[in-house]
Amino acid sequence: MSRDYAEKEREFIEGLKADTGRDLGGWMTAISGQNFAHRNDAIDWLRQQGFLFAWASWLERIHHNGGQPIYYDESAPSAKIAPPATRPAVNKASVPPQRIVENLEKSSVLPPVAIEGGSVIQFPGAKSTTPAPVPRAVPMATSLGPSTSPEIMSVIATAKAYAPLAGFLIRCITDSLPGTAFRAGAKHVEMRAGPLPYALLVVGGKELKLAFAGPPEKFDPPCEKARLPNLGEPLSPLLTHMIVLTDAREVDEAVIETLRQARARVEK
Repeated sequence: MSRDYAEKEREFIEGLKADTGRDLGGWMTAISGQNFAHRNDAIDWLRQQGFLFAWASWLERIHHNGGQPIYYDESAPSAKIAPPATRPAVNKASVPPQRIVENLEKSSVLPPVAIEGGSVIQFPGAKSTTPAPVPRAVPMATSLGPSTSPEIMSVIATAKAYAPLAGFLIRCITDSLPGTAFRAGAKHVEMRAGPLPYALLVVGGKELKLAFAGPPEKFDPPCEKARLPNLGEPLSPLLTHMIVLTDAREVDEAVIETLRQARARVEK
């Protein structure tokens, strides 16, 4: 097996505890406790916990492999899966409906998956050239890193049930758009790469509104004309568009690319 894959898997596993609050064994137990009927359901659930699709798929494959790493199997810690008899009961009504993200049942080999920054992760067993570098596990939304100011954390906390989603979005922007400066308001967070904001996140208990500098008079779904509440201060007229966010799965590469283009418009 490829040493590159083994090293990537080792870094992924060793970073889980610091990045997500759970080590490999903890995630294996958490997945088992959901009693998913299909492997796709596990991937869908992991994405809701803040993992990019590529890493959610890899973590599910480790679970399907009995909790043992796919490549890094010589020195990785053992993560035993709890036997079915000891798994906690699950309220079926609380389990999200199945969302087909990849037909994993038909093949044990995953195709390449695009990830943030334009890189591609080639999963174990697939035919490919030398694999491109991949990021570490996407952290849980509450793990924003030491550089996040208390003011930003305070604003995120006001989102209540959507606080994890708000934190996840900010972490994705931090990782994908380096040089972005964040400024906290009473109920919002501005994203700047210069004197003017290129995006603004309005937090709330029912949804998050991500406003940004969009193309003039062009509103392609899921984008719409910005409709923001009174935030107690003047807003930049460049923030013309917005996206309503209610799920971590909506924070994908398309959203990051939209913000990248918004930043370029404001910097002109």
